Amino acid sequence: EAKDAYTLALILNLLTKTERDSAFTDGVAQQLIGMAKQTEKAAWWEGEERTFTGATRSSADLETTGLAAYGLAKWGRNAGFVNKVLTYLVQSKDSFGTWSTTQGTVWAMKALLYASTQGAGSTKGTVTVWANGTKVATIQITPENSDVMRQIDLKDQIKGDRNEIELAFEGEGSLLYQIASRYYIPWKDVAERPEGQGPLSIAVSYDKTTLAQDDTARVTVRVHNNTNRIAEMPLIDLGVPPGFDVVPDDLDAAVKQKTISKYTLAQRQIIVYLEKLDPGATLELHYAVKAKYPIRAKTPLSKVYPYYNPDEASVSPPQLLVVRK
Repeated sequence: EAKDAYTLALILNLLTKTERDSAFTDGVAQQLIGMAKQTEKAAWWEGEERTFTGATRSSADLETTGLAAYGLAKWGRNAGFVNKVLTYLVQSKDSFGTWSTTQGTVWAMKALLYASTQGAGSTKGTVTVWANGTKVATIQITPENSDVMRQIDLKDQIKGDRNEIELAFEGEGSLLYQIASRYYIPWKDVAERPEGQGPLSIAVSYDKTTLAQDDTARVTVRVHNNTNRIAEMPLIDLGVPPGFDVVPDDLDAAVKQKTISKYTLAQRQIIVYLEKLDPGATLELHYAVKAKYPIRAKTPLSKVYPYYNPDEASVSPPQLLVVRK
C-alpha cells in the first residue's frame, strides 16, 4: 500500500534480501521504476516525504534515489534503467566527492560500489588530461589499480574566467571522473537570505573587535527556529578567526548542562550539534577566543542548518577583528 518512492525503496531493499526472485518483489520494483523522473540519460526520484533522518527537498531526493538505486541493483533486472539512475548519482556528487548528507552519501556509495562489482570484464587503458590545449597528465590504468582514485591539480593551468578541460580514455572498460572548481566571491556580492525566511537564523557578535595580544573576546551566538515545527538535529558551524585560539570552558559547560549535545573543534571552525530546537525557540550560546599575535583579519562566516538539509543554511557575515601588541 506504499505510495511514496522512499517507502517503496525501503521495502525493495528488504525484499531483495528475503525473496529477491518473487513476483511480489518484481511488482514493487516495477512500481518504483514507474514513479521515477527521467531524461534521456538519467533517472531519479523526488523525495515527496521526509525521510527518517528528516531530510527534505534535494537532500531527500538524493537519499531516496541512492536507496532506490541500491535496491534495484540488488534486484538485478532492467540494467538499462539502473544505469540511468547510477548516472544521476554520479552527476549529483558535490565538489567534496559526497552527496550532501551522510545518508545520501552512504546509499549512493553502496549503490555505485555494488553495481561496480556486478560488471563484467576489467578496465585497462590510458587516461590523458588536457587543460587549455596543454597536456597535463597521462595515467596508466590496469585491472589491479583501476579502483584507485587519482587527483590532478590544474590551478597552474587555469587562466581567466573561461577554461577548457579535456579527458580522453583509450582502452577497455569504463571509468568515473569528476571536475570540481573552487572560487572566492567578495562578501558584498553574496546574496544573503532575507532575515527570518529560512527555517533557522543565526547571529554572531563579539563583545569587542579591537583587542590586545593575549586578550580574549567573548562571543555570543543566537540561533532561532523561525518555524512552527521542531527543528531536528540543527548543526551550527562557527567560524574561528585566524590568529585566535578557542577557550572551550563555556562550551564544555553547555554540554554538561545539555544545552548542546556536543561540539568539535577544527582548525578554523567550531561544529556544534543540537538534538532539536523547539518551534519559535532561541538558543543562546557563549564562548571565548584568545588572540595569539597581532593581526587584522576577518572571521570566517558562521552558519546554521538542519543536519540533513544543508541547502537550507542561514549565515552570519564575517566580522573584522584587529589585534594590537
